[in-house]
Amino acid sequence: MLKRWHIASACFLILYVVWIHWWASSGYILEGSICDSNDPPKNCEDHNVLFYSAWTFGKALDRLSTLITALATVVIGLFTFTLWTSNRDLLKTTNQSINLARDEFLSTHRPKLRVRQFVLDPPTPGNPLVVHFATVNVGETPANWRNIAAEVALWNGRSWDPPGVHQIVESISHPPIRSGQRLQVAIRSRFNISAEQIKAIEKGSLIVCAVGELTYADSSGVVRRTGFRRTYDTAADIFTATSNKDPEYED
Repeated sequence: MLKRWHIASACFLILYVVWIHWWASSGYILEGSICDSNDPPKNCEDHNVLFYSAWTFGKALDRLSTLITALATVVIGLFTFTLWTSNRDLLKTTNQSINLARDEFLSTHRPKLRVRQFVLDPPTPGNPLVVHFATVNVGETPANWRNIAAEVALWNGRSWDPPGVHQIVESISHPPIRSGQRLQVAIRSRFNISAEQIKAIEKGSLIVCAVGELTYADSSGVVRRTGFRRTYDTAADIFTATSNKDPEYED
């Protein structure tokens, strides 16, 4: 290491001597005067041209200090803006990755509302038909229940008995339904049943049906629906899903 330093010093000295010789042979000065700023004409000293050049360069920089500071401020500002833009893009990309991962998680761990355990209250003349059922979240994440459109109607084998089916959408104000949580729901007919209709139900000429749709959303706001149409069996006293699969669905 020491030998390398000696070699480097010798090379620098040789270059310095060659440069000084060329500088002098070209007619340039070998010394420069540096004067006291308080008394410039009287207190001046001659210095080597290298030292004088360095001092002159420093004085020039001192005169341009304001401009240099301004340029440095602009450069720092541009660098800060570039850094901010880079961080913003990085944050945007990170958020997109997080949202994508969350959406993928919810698509495989989504909530699922299902309806079960339909029970018909014993019909009484002059009162609406009432059916109770359970809504269960069989999914893995909470379900935000938003709306329900469901009612009890009578089917005569060809069409709906008056007033028919006209499901009115009702908003639901309920905390998110947790995974595995069960809620009890009651729906009614839009008419009061008569004694004649009760006899027709017992004979099987009229069939009690619970029809409707539940609307809910996952935590990302993706809306899903569960539809049902259950038919009451008077002999077994149970509700069964209709053979028509169109009204029975889960989004």
